[in-house]
Amino acid sequence: MARSLSEDSECLSLVTREAPAPSSYTEELDRSEVDPHAVLKETDYVNVDVSVLSQFHEDAISQAGFGRFQWLMFFVTGLGLAADSIEILAIAYILPSAEQDLCMDSSQKGWLGGISFVGMMIGGLVWGSLADKIGRRRTLLSSLTTNAVFSIITAFMPTYGLFMVTRLCSGIG
Repeated sequence: MARSLSEDSECLSLVTREAPAPSSYTEELDRSEVDPHAVLKETDYVNVDVSVLSQFHEDAISQAGFGRFQWLMFFVTGLGLAADSIEILAIAYILPSAEQDLCMDSSQKGWLGGISFVGMMIGGLVWGSLADKIGRRRTLLSSLTTNAVFSIITAFMPTYGLFMVTRLCSGIG
């Protein structure tokens, strides 16, 4: 599988130490600027299977850095993921006592296990389209608040129907 001359010059342009003339990552590099006899070190290796566009994104991410805001977002989304995990795993602990307290049959137990997933499917559609319209930050805060409020309300529901509605709303959040 032979590479063309343009692919070779693109690969060499990515590993050269000199800054090329200001150009886009998608523009062709002038072949006269590339020294075909340059000795490349092991640290100069660039994966040729990676597209130029992905290399551009890697450079943009490394230039942007990783600061306090990214750590805050990491923490907030981690809490959201933990809340989702608890929503799913809590059913295994709730089910035996809920079966006794709410007098549930086997089909109702099945719905109790699946209602959170139904809510998550609905929530994915709703929050995803809202994120495009009103922004990711507001959407993330709204969805996490919805999940937290309905999770707390769920703990105090005395009947099966109300319990299921609040579990659905919590799953949507």
